[in-house]
Amino acid sequence: MKKFTLLTQFALSLLCTTTIAMENYLIDYQQATSDHAQPIVDVINKYAVKDNTKIVILPEKFRSMAVKDDIAKKRLYCATDKQFHEMFAFKKLFIIDNEQEYNDITVNEIRCACYKGGCLGTVTFDAQNIPVKSASAMPFFFQDSAIIYFGGDYTVPMYRNRKINSSLTRHAFDSIKQDTIDTIKKNNFDKIVLLYGLTKANAGEQGGIDRTPSIVRAFRKFAEQVSAQVLNKPAPEDNIIIHSRYAAFMPTFDQKSTECVPLPDDKSIPGYGNVLIFPLNRLLNSANPK
Repeated sequence: MKKFTLLTQFALSLLCTTTIAMENYLIDYQQATSDHAQPIVDVINKYAVKDNTKIVILPEKFRSMAVKDDIAKKRLYCATDKQFHEMFAFKKLFIIDNEQEYNDITVNEIRCACYKGGCLGTVTFDAQNIPVKSASAMPFFFQDSAIIYFGGDYTVPMYRNRKINSSLTRHAFDSIKQDTIDTIKKNNFDKIVLLYGLTKANAGEQGGIDRTPSIVRAFRKFAEQVSAQVLNKPAPEDNIIIHSRYAAFMPTFDQKSTECVPLPDDKSIPGYGNVLIFPLNRLLNSANPK
């Protein structure tokens, strides 16, 4: 009987693994094109608007325009069904290469620059992605860092818990990898920085699940691959990621407004601006000891 039970458990485990593999095989992860613009807007209009306490929803008048603009700038990625081409997930990821946009994001959205609330706390994640100690926030600037914006992701509810968002995130990071390497080499940058915002629920409060650990894991894999190609050697085993967070708000909008202007903070969703830093200077020093 025990042997039968073990065989049954093994068969179920194999079936589950095979099902997941088949699901991933039938999914296209790609950089969004103009053909994906309307399907993404449809997902926003049909599903994302119901999650407007977790994802920024622009006024109706501006949704299509914003999606098309992000696609033109190669900032959007999506997951679709290979057979029926159904859209069920999207995410935004891009390297910030404009200083004015950098200032706008860091001051008004992430609020890590010149903000009266200051840093709420900093931890250091070790090479095993465990927060091991408190630390001071590490300064970074547009002139010394490859800075990446991570955000705007959404998965249709019926497709959640299938690791689709994780796979889409990996695809997006892979897509900007070479540009990140080129940017670091061209400008002699010594940090890779990831900026993202979370509501309190998405930060593990109010009964929600903290998304930062999974973001740290995805960012680490990407940053280690980038640093390995920049330095022509694997990242050392003691590499770290520094995480700082700041009091911020997810903007909300009057959905019928004819202006794309966020409502005041007291009508927005409280949360946190987050900064992850992978310091290349530690790796550069170890690669070039004096």
